[in-house]
Amino acid sequence: MMRISDLHRVLILAAIAATAVVAAPEKPERGNEEYRAYSLYKRALGYLETKNDDQAEQLLADIPRLFPKTSVRFRARLALGAHFVQTRRFPEAIEQFRALKASDEPDQRAEALYRMGICHYEMNAYDQAFVSLRQVTTTYPWSVWANESYYYIGLCHFQLKRWTRAYEALKRVGLSVAPNQEHTSAEAGQRLWIKVADKDLVSVLRTDSNGVPVTVQVLSGDREVLLLRRNNEEATESIASIETTPGAPVPDDGRLQLIGNDLVTVTYVDETTGDGVHDHKVVASIRMVSTAAAGFTDGAYRDYADGLFGNQAAFVRVKDLDENTTPMRDTVRVRVATAYRRAIEETAPDDFASSEPIDPYVERDVVFVNLTESEKHSGIFHGMVVPALVTNEVDGVALTPAQLARLINQKDDILTAIAGDRITMEYVDTLHLEGEESRALSYSTIVLSARRQDVEATQWVVRDQDLRARKNIVEAQIFLKLGQIFKEVGLQAKAVEKASLGLDRVDVVIRQGLDRSVERVLVEEAFSIKWDLQLVQDRLRDAVTTCNALLKLFPESTVADKALLKIGIAKLQSDYPDEWEDAASVFRSIQRLKTSDLKAEAQFRLAETLEKIGYERQKDAENPTISSAAIVAYRTCANRWPDTVFAGLALEKIVQFYIDSEDYTRAIDMMEMVFQDFEDAAFLDVMLLKWAIAAHRLGHRQIALEKLHRLIAEYSDSKVIRTAVRFRERLERADVGMK
Repeated sequence: MMRISDLHRVLILAAIAATAVVAAPEKPERGNEEYRAYSLYKRALGYLETKNDDQAEQLLADIPRLFPKTSVRFRARLALGAHFVQTRRFPEAIEQFRALKASDEPDQRAEALYRMGICHYEMNAYDQAFVSLRQVTTTYPWSVWANESYYYIGLCHFQLKRWTRAYEALKRVGLSVAPNQEHTSAEAGQRLWIKVADKDLVSVLRTDSNGVPVTVQVLSGDREVLLLRRNNEEATESIASIETTPGAPVPDDGRLQLIGNDLVTVTYVDETTGDGVHDHKVVASIRMVSTAAAGFTDGAYRDYADGLFGNQAAFVRVKDLDENTTPMRDTVRVRVATAYRRAIEETAPDDFASSEPIDPYVERDVVFVNLTESEKHSGIFHGMVVPALVTNEVDGVALTPAQLARLINQKDDILTAIAGDRITMEYVDTLHLEGEESRALSYSTIVLSARRQDVEATQWVVRDQDLRARKNIVEAQIFLKLGQIFKEVGLQAKAVEKASLGLDRVDVVIRQGLDRSVERVLVEEAFSIKWDLQLVQDRLRDAVTTCNALLKLFPESTVADKALLKIGIAKLQSDYPDEWEDAASVFRSIQRLKTSDLKAEAQFRLAETLEKIGYERQKDAENPTISSAAIVAYRTCANRWPDTVFAGLALEKIVQFYIDSEDYTRAIDMMEMVFQDFEDAAFLDVMLLKWAIAAHRLGHRQIALEKLHRLIAEYSDSKVIRTAVRFRERLERADVGMK
């Protein structure tokens, strides 16, 4: 073979699990603001663990405000955002993740973008999800979040029924690795990926349609031969993959059986090296490890438990493939402890700078439990422990924790608990992907009193002003969602009825806010919900009045830009041209704000407004065209905010302007850039049709046919599919006529 390159290497990639593994950040030193912020952060995590959500949210929200120059503030925002995602409060989560743009840690920025993408996905805002997720894959392609982002990009395309694009994205999952990094360990039980970089493969793969073989050998005995397939257009990289599973070796069965922390060796034969050596063996080795997971579960050992009943079996599950070391059913050991909460005055140190963060719990009793493998070579271990409920009273007299502790024998096999105790299981994972040191896994929940058989009805009465306001806001949000649903399906009377019920709730909160009896943030949220409810009722002018009222009451409000945007859009949708001029002024005022995340949308809306005004001024013209002022505004949007969905929409407008102006060459140049930078945009099907039209008018019939073929193949449910089919048929008939 002709010598092409001296570059050859083998990289072994492990498919990333659903929950990415990230090393825990170091604890800051005492005596500075970082440490004080860290103390609050650890306490907030403790509150989250014990389901004290309100206290946790308040502490995590306070950290960026009280310690605005610390790095811990970003960890607090990530934790708060993740909590909002768990409680399905996606807009609030996005606000937290967006603030991480200022972080100095690339991995934090990548994670924040990835989690923003998930939020948009859960809200069915797929175009916005694409923007965040593609920033991860292009800016941080080496991170574990890139693999996860490809997965969600594929899911977005799947939801939009773009099957080809979904396949292209999903096949990239697991292939992102740090540049020039060879893995020394990979996750057992996950699909193992092998990537070979060798420029000789360009010619090899052209002549060998079956693929190039690579041998995978396991120390415990299994052996498989895989065929490499090309991974990029240039065929300089090729990949192969195989499923890994715990078990006794079965060679040549298409799966890689592993036992314990097996060593896997990959052998690739390079036919010609840069030094002229023929049939040179390139060998890479990787240690297969298992990152353990553990917790209390239900009786089927499937779902994790949020609470355990006293005097009843508590089921414990550990998954750790490293401990599958013999042909028999293996065992592991876990530590299970109960703990009670300290008195409130004991948990709050007076001086953060001189005090360690205090664990709010004190251990009451402890036992060790042996778990047995569910079956041979499963790597999943099961067991149980029964928390024995006791009372903290003797003859009607309450015992102190110290007195009760003297009555408990911590050396026996009985786990003593009182209803309300925290119960924690701990397991030491010696081999994992997080590093070389052992990691301690723990899972905590609450011990509940004995299960009651009788039906009990409970009614909660909320007396606190802020809690009542939050309750009213939640109910108003529910009525808003119901109203929007009824409006979408054409049931306007029902929509108005539900919106009226929501308005009753927010008006109460606003009145309380004017009396300064509830938090300001609740009042601002009430205003925001109110104008949305008024829009459901088609009360456009009232919605504008509500926005103005908020700006008058809180001119520096953090939702002022949202209020202004609502006003501008309402005026733009008006039938009166005078209102359009006002809309343009409103959108410009958003650009003058010091900080706003809505500037890209405001610029796009400004361009739309100028376009609408321009067409109004040309209403008597024979061939009206988009105004130059609108084109300048669209171009500004695309240039200044290229990483937003509005940049792609603006470029679509510019392309149409070039086509209308019969400047087809510039239109095609612009479309090439759009397809490179906005490969997931919703309008690409229409753009392909425009590309075919421009190419046809330039006399490039074959290019036009290629674009039409792609449109029909990739966007079978497109609104322009019939036009594309007829256009293609016409071009094909013209080709036949020419022949």
